[in-house]
Amino acid sequence: MAVDKDLLNRGNKEYAPDKCCILPEAINSALASATKRRKRYKSAKVYAIGVVYDKARDKYLARITPFGHDKQVKLHYWDTEEEAFQEYKLFKESEIRILALRYRDKIPDRLFDALIKYEVRPYSSYED
Repeated sequence: MAVDKDLLNRGNKEYAPDKCCILPEAINSALASATKRRKRYKSAKVYAIGVVYDKARDKYLARITPFGHDKQVKLHYWDTEEEAFQEYKLFKESEIRILALRYRDKIPDRLFDALIKYEVRPYSSYED
C-alpha cells in the first residue's frame, strides 16, 4: 500500500490526513507515471506526456510503459503532438481503469470512482 496525495485533490502537495488516501502500490505507480514531472531544458521543447518527436520521420510518436513492464512500447506515429497524446491518454486511462477494477473489492468506493473518472492531462499536474 502507498499514500497518495493527489488522486482526490489534483495538484495537492501536502500529505495531510484529510487530503490523502491509501492505495495499492500498483495503482499509485500507475498514477505517478501518468503525471510524472519531466525535466525542462532551456533549449529543448517539452512535449505532452507519452509523446516524443521523431525528427527523422517528422512525426510525433506515442509511447507507453505498460504497468508491470520495464520496456516502453511504441504506439503509433502521428502528424501532431495532440494526436499522439490522445493515443497515449487512451491507453493510460484504460490501464488505470483496469487496475481500479482489479482492486475494486480492496479499495473504498470513493477511490474506485475517482480512478474510473481519472483524466490524464498532457503535462504533469505541476505544470497545467
